[in-house]
Amino acid sequence: MQFEHRHRIWVLISMMFFLSIGPTGRSFLDGRTVVCNDVLTSPTSKLWRERALKMGYRSSGAFPIWCGKRVIGNLNVYAASDNYFDEAESALVEEVATDVSFAFTRFEEEETRQRMEEELRTSSTRYKLLFENSPVPLWEEDFEGVTLFFEALRAQDIRPLLYDRKSGNGIGAWHLPGHCRSA
Repeated sequence: MQFEHRHRIWVLISMMFFLSIGPTGRSFLDGRTVVCNDVLTSPTSKLWRERALKMGYRSSGAFPIWCGKRVIGNLNVYAASDNYFDEAESALVEEVATDVSFAFTRFEEEETRQRMEEELRTSSTRYKLLFENSPVPLWEEDFEGVTLFFEALRAQDIRPLLYDRKSGNGIGAWHLPGHCRSA
């Protein structure tokens, strides 16, 4: 059997029903396996029946190929006999489509990882150049320790002298509870 047809059969994918009633269009749009086990009588094969029969197809199956959470194509399988796609055959081809989908997803994840690493290198280089070549002094502060210190004081009910109870913020000198004051 020749496979020249891939250049002659065009699958139209459209949200309009009359253009997406074939197995490939429905599989792509719905993200599920669609099988036509009788090309001769199935209404889903009406648009492409003549060409399929001319090439000797009696059954077809469209199995979605995923990349992450989106369908990016289909694995189409054709058979010369009616009712070719029983449960076992469909499960086998679905497994192949799942393996191909897994590969596409991993390729995309690897591309994303590499792109993020490159963006991090670029950002790090810019940050380093900014600090090394700045005409004015720059420094980096890490206030995590200061924040933890003030949170510990608040946990002991030690509050600033000018304390806003609504926001929980205070400014100015800290007021120690009576038992914490020195004589």
